[in-house]
Amino acid sequence: MTEMNTSIVIPAPPDRVWESFMNTKQWAALFGGVLVDDQPETPWQQGSARILKIRPFRSARPTSVEIQVQACERYHLRWTSRAPGLAATRFFTVEPAEGGSLFRNCEHVTGFIPRIAPRFVTRALTRTHEGFNGAFRDSLAEMR
Repeated sequence: MTEMNTSIVIPAPPDRVWESFMNTKQWAALFGGVLVDDQPETPWQQGSARILKIRPFRSARPTSVEIQVQACERYHLRWTSRAPGLAATRFFTVEPAEGGSLFRNCEHVTGFIPRIAPRFVTRALTRTHEGFNGAFRDSLAEMR
């Protein structure tokens, strides 16, 4: 299993951070690999399924991945997904912190690809997570 646990303090209150994060229309600009949410107007709910069109690695062609929402409550979103060669659990949380809000962006990946290429997967996850965290923080700063 490959795990990526990242966090960043965002200088905004938790409600504002969460509301902005749940606006999936902006994910294509922030989340390097996510291109489209098939239901951008539909609220996220536990037990629901969504299709995200993603580019899992920089050079990969876009692919559709079905995610199953495991939890969606105030300040916490967790989903599971499967793609050829891997399965993932991803979760995001927001909590109050000194200076604003602590945003956590974590992913646990299993399967064939992480077993044969763990360093490649770790580098790809690091680039994706850190890139999203920084872009998300910056987008909130621009909204001030």
